[in-house]
Amino acid sequence: MNLQRTGLLIALCLTAFTACDGRPSATGVNAAASASTAAAASTPANSQERVVVGTLGGMKVRIPWHFVNLMEFSGEPTDWKGGPKSPVSRPAGATRDIASFGFEVRYPDMAGLSTPALRSDHDQRPFKVNPWMDVTITSGDLYRPRALAAMASAIREPLSDAPYLKVESDVDTLERHVAQGVNPKTKQPARLDLLNPDVYLAFEPPGQASAVIRCSNTEIGRQACVHAFVLEPQARVFVQVRYGRDMLPEWQDIQRRTRALLLGFRID
Repeated sequence: MNLQRTGLLIALCLTAFTACDGRPSATGVNAAASASTAAAASTPANSQERVVVGTLGGMKVRIPWHFVNLMEFSGEPTDWKGGPKSPVSRPAGATRDIASFGFEVRYPDMAGLSTPALRSDHDQRPFKVNPWMDVTITSGDLYRPRALAAMASAIREPLSDAPYLKVESDVDTLERHVAQGVNPKTKQPARLDLLNPDVYLAFEPPGQASAVIRCSNTEIGRQACVHAFVLEPQARVFVQVRYGRDMLPEWQDIQRRTRALLLGFRID
């Protein structure tokens, strides 16, 4: 994989929330989309049914509807153009295997878009200073067990024509890797291109990737990071969280709180 292809894969993950494992997630949560519209389209009329019950990565879950956007189930075609189906038209039962979904959540209290006040807080926050994060989940038949390790290896062990090199990190708990070279068209460092974000890696235990975080260097708009990790061994779930680069120093707490939120959906 050359530098251009490596950068393209990372940038697609950064901007479109693909699964980064060769197969894109159908969720594609967009921070600019109207959360209230999506919620209205997918929320049951009966407030007592405002949950999704199913299997996520091998664990049975009960998920409140304000944490569900564009849910996809394994083996079930989804009409994305027509929007999510009403749960009334879906087969009953808890065995449906969840493949992907997304939601927005506020850090650090991890509140979702459950009330008008929270939706107002989400919509009125300044673009460049905003604690709301986008989360996208990949599981079921979209899950790839080695995806996180493959992402880390592609950066840590680059080919000779793909010079992503390790440099001194500005976050003590993370390795930092940056694209080398100069863009021949702009004459600017290659790492300033959207397709060449800085990549931060964490390993726990040593040698085992526990987080891959891709952060843009663009000077247009808010610099964003996409933070990937998995819920194994508790569940076979690939998680990506998108937030502003200014929040990167809190990556461990963000991962811990997001993990706790998702595992909190588990039921016996």
